[in-house]
Amino acid sequence: MTRLEARKDFNSRIFKEVVIIAAWAIWTHRNEVIFYRAHIALRRWKQLFRDEFSLLLHRAKQP
Repeated sequence: MTRLEARKDFNSRIFKEVVIIAAWAIWTHRNEVIFYRAHIALRRWKQLFRDEFSLLLHRAKQP
């Protein structure tokens, strides 16, 4: 699936922000694993993603 197909399927104007936040959550979790010897866990990544996404929602303008 190409990026354009994914954007079309996602059907939202904040597609780019979601992708960036997902990558940031991966990066943050990676740093926890490397520097703090945390275990790799999908649950932790989801938590980081939700926390960052909630901050984005506070910044977003109401439609």
